[in-house]
Amino acid sequence: MDKDLKIYYIGPRAPQHAVHSGYEGFVKYTGTFIARSIKFRWMSRSWGWKIDNFISELFGVKYYSLGAFLTEIISLFHMLRHKNSIYHYIYGDMDIFVLPFFKKMLRIKLVATFHEPPSILEWLQVYKTARKLDSIIVVSNYQIPYFKKSCENRNAIYIPHGIDTSFFKPTDVQNKDKVLITVGTNLRDFNTFRQALDIVWAKDESVKVIAIGTNRASDSNPKFNMINERVILLNNISDNELLESYHKSSLLVLPLRDA
Repeated sequence: MDKDLKIYYIGPRAPQHAVHSGYEGFVKYTGTFIARSIKFRWMSRSWGWKIDNFISELFGVKYYSLGAFLTEIISLFHMLRHKNSIYHYIYGDMDIFVLPFFKKMLRIKLVATFHEPPSILEWLQVYKTARKLDSIIVVSNYQIPYFKKSCENRNAIYIPHGIDTSFFKPTDVQNKDKVLITVGTNLRDFNTFRQALDIVWAKDESVKVIAIGTNRASDSNPKFNMINERVILLNNISDNELLESYHKSSLLVLPLRDA
């Protein structure tokens, strides 16, 4: 790649993003975030949801929102001053509409990372915007057949999220307790997880569980908030607290759906 070619990342920083992994790591070594003055993707409260739904229906992009629209407008003005650059949507699944119309005129390259599994990508109809991109990046090989089929046989590129291994590294202190840890809510099957815990506890009551960031809920993603003396629920924690929790655990459990 041309060393003088600049890379800019587009998209609001999600609350669950860690400083020492994922996009923050990419930006540290490869580019710069823009439009970070927009602190939200979706608006809160009933009137906020009504505005976002109106924006989504107006532009014909499912889950497109006022936050995504404002981010694209600010990015467009940035592009006017930074032609011949690469702009990377960190969430291509639902944040793309405006910028592809100006891609050729401004001589820029548009790239996006897609996160959802094929069933949701199909429901979101992301091929409509993905076909307009210069490159498609996915976070799992499982997603590649969808884009190959729906985007005129174009191949998607699998690039795993990076992790700062100078920060997230094993501890020298051994923990003799039996501790399971689960992190995140999206596309988690917590009903199966609860049933699995019942089986585990029937054999060993000493097993503990640390559940991090499992309080976000939706119709398709029920939250995990089990009240039990063996379960520790943590939310809105720092990177250092996350690292400490990993160090205390014996096994990571991710009860994923459609993955």
